[in-house]
Amino acid sequence: MWPLTARPASRISLADRASPASAILSRQVAIVRGKPASFDGGAQATREVLADLKLPVEGFGLIDGSGLSYSDHVTAQLLTAVLAMASSPQHPELRAIISGLPV
Repeated sequence: MWPLTARPASRISLADRASPASAILSRQVAIVRGKPASFDGGAQATREVLADLKLPVEGFGLIDGSGLSYSDHVTAQLLTAVLAMASSPQHPELRAIISGLPV
């Protein structure tokens, strides 16, 4: 499996409505973590990864990986912590989070 940073940007564009890339990435995280490649598996695996990184997961809730569910919950504290970690020199493996932001 390729690292996400090695994949062509056009293949994982989150802006492409024809390809639910975020849900696909969620399922890939599930597979790597030994979970079923499903909405639930992706949600469980994502929470595990965040917790393993010692990020604040209190209040975090993910339903399907697409980010479109009204039941998804990400706190401002978690979002800020993810962005801070991804931009730090101690975690170059997370740099794609910053470079992939649609801003």
